[in-house]
Amino acid sequence: MNFVPIPPGTGPAGKRRETGLIAALLALAALTRIPFAYHSGFSDPDGVGMAAGLAHALAPGVSAREAAFYNVTASPGFAYLILWVYGHLLGGMPAGAMAALAVIGVSAGILLAWPLYLLLRWRFRPTVAAAGTIVVLLAPQVWELGTSFHPVVVAVPLLLTAALVFRGSGTAAPGPGRMAATLVLLLVALNFRTDMVLVFPALLLAAWFMPDRRRSLIAAAVLVVLSILGIWLTVRLVVGPATPVAGALAENQKWFWSVWRWSGVVPWALWTTLDMGIATVLLTAGLTIRWLAGWRSHSSSDRDRRRGIAVALLALGLVLAYWGPNYAGRRYLVIVPALGWILAELL
Repeated sequence: MNFVPIPPGTGPAGKRRETGLIAALLALAALTRIPFAYHSGFSDPDGVGMAAGLAHALAPGVSAREAAFYNVTASPGFAYLILWVYGHLLGGMPAGAMAALAVIGVSAGILLAWPLYLLLRWRFRPTVAAAGTIVVLLAPQVWELGTSFHPVVVAVPLLLTAALVFRGSGTAAPGPGRMAATLVLLLVALNFRTDMVLVFPALLLAAWFMPDRRRSLIAAAVLVVLSILGIWLTVRLVVGPATPVAGALAENQKWFWSVWRWSGVVPWALWTTLDMGIATVLLTAGLTIRWLAGWRSHSSSDRDRRRGIAVALLALGLVLAYWGPNYAGRRYLVIVPALGWILAELL
């Protein structure tokens, strides 16, 4: 969120440079993913179950309501969206379900570069925004998830794009058109992964920091309420009217913490550091601690940096508090851009 807007390159030359930089980042993402894409199976075992459910739904005589879709509480609408596009519009066959999901996952992993760069560009110069984008794209976790399929790989770029659309030029609260577009993007993102709601408080804080504070915050709150209501209705429609959505999320969190043992803190910390990138995690942690230690000495001109880091830390804290220490890297994918933001602020 750009609290003091930095305008993109103006004039034909500036626009060409910006466009060329985005194209280069997309090319980098493609070159680091396509050659390593999974040809059989997925980097995350959940993807196999999702592909099996899609193949089952495409089998003759099986309706969508009868299909054995995998984990519909966490990803309630993604299978139906893909079934409609791949199965009905494109006439896809069951045997191609895994390949179809792989194409979607790799494409989303590549396209992540576009909203991520523009997100960082709100606040930073093109070179800094590009460097932050590269740090995130080449993080081991982000890279591997972008070589196959998991719903979170699609949800994160959609969430970032929703933030871009909501903000617009950054000088005024969104109008009806931007509100509608943002709502659609948020709903699709939540249909791929309901745990994207964990970063909603951070999005509300970012809206609070926008120039048109009151209208922006009201607009963001309305979108959050409508998005949560929409995904709640979707889960009840897909899973059943008796589904306690909030209860299911709470039980999920409770289970993760119940199986956790504090003796695993060090192995988890080492694994997470390796998964997100050794230099990224250690630099972010060290720089953040040093910056917080000197909080009182910060000048008033440091306001925008404080705000950006506050939003990033809130997103980090909420996701880590919900999932707890565990070894499924996909659950932390949504907060890797926050690490990139903090690095860009403090380096």
